Parts: sequence; C-alpha cells; structure tokens
Amino acid sequence: MARIRYRPSTEGIKKTPCWVKCYCFSCCIIILAAIAIPITIALLKKDLKIKFMGVIPSPDETVSYADNNTAFNANAGFLRFNVFNSLSVKTTAMTSARAYYYFGHLHETYYKDKYFGIGSLDVHLKAKSNATIDIPFSIAYSTNKDYHLSIINDIIEKCGFTGRKPQPLQIYYTAEFTQRIAFVILTINSYDGFTSIDCPFKDGKVPPIPGVYI
Repeated sequence: MARIRYRPSTEGIKKTPCWVKCYCFSCCIIILAAIAIPITIALLKKDLKIKFMGVIPSPDETVSYADNNTAFNANAGFLRFNVFNSLSVKTTAMTSARAYYYFGHLHETYYKDKYFGIGSLDVHLKAKSNATIDIPFSIAYSTNKDYHLSIINDIIEKCGFTGRKPQPLQIYYTAEFTQRIAFVILTINSYDGFTSIDCPFKDGKVPPIPGVYI
C-alpha cells in the first residue's frame, strides 16, 4: 500500500525579504556594540591609572622660524606621566597632548583659545606594569592665532628681554589616552592641569617676530 505524505500548504505564507533580515542583524550588532563599548571604556579607565609627573626639559633647544618669521617651532620638552596598567593583558594606547598659553587669568574661556603646542606618542603597556611615559611637546606659535601679539609679548617679558627677572611660562595642558577597538577610537582616560615650561629662546636673542618691539 502506498503511503500518502501530508505536506502543509505554503500558499499565502510570505518569506521575509533579505533586506529585513540584514536590517535586523545590523540593529542587533549596533545594540550589542552600544552595550559593550561603555563597559569596555569603564573597565579600561578603572585599570589604567595616570599621574602627571612634571615637565622634562628637551635636549634640543633649537628654535626654527617660518612664514617670514611670523611663526616659530621649538621643542619645549616632555610631559611626563606615570601610567599603571592593572590589566592582565598588554595594551597599546595612543597618547596626545595639547597646550594653551595661560596668562594667569582665572576665566577658562580666555586661555582656551590660545592654542600653543601639541605632542603625541604611541605606547605599549605590558600587563600588570608600571611605566613612565614622556610625551614630546613642541611649541607651535603663529601670529595668525595671536592677533594682538599678546602671547609673544608676554613671552618676551617673562623671558627677561624687557629687564624683568626671567620666570617660567605658564601653560594649561590636556592629555588624552586613546585606544582603537575594531574601527572605533575610544578615549579611555584623560588628564589636564597647569604646569610651566622654560623660555624657548636660550640664545638670549629677541625673536624677530614682526610687530614686536622692545
């Protein structure tokens, strides 16, 4: 006797389009990433402790001028940090630092636009390690960002060219420690504060910036 197999009718049942499946899959990935990324940042911040140790003078004190002496670059030294990595695995962090010239005014908006220098360094931190990191920092001055020459005139005065007793230059710095996870760069920790650097003009000569007179 022949067996009759029952096959349910598929008439009237529509298949889910491929684009809908892809959309749902993408949404799931985005949701998982949105949950995982904050957790990862929180863990890295907890396990990466940073402490500012001070400014280390640069062995190269050369000042180079550009753009008809309206700009100059000078090595200002290194921003030294102590970094403790309590993770059980090694990690690679990208560090970057920015500095703003500080006139001694308390209003943050006054000096935050006085961009003064930058530095960066990629560091490899061993598991359960305590490392000292020196981020190279260079002064990048331009009269295009110092419209009234207030920065350069203050530098000249503090360097002692006007007869006053020389004193360190005050800067406000920010340092960020970032890490690339997949295709996303995350800020895992940051540090900011005030510090001082030496006068960049070691030869005793007044910088030949147009509009500067003593």
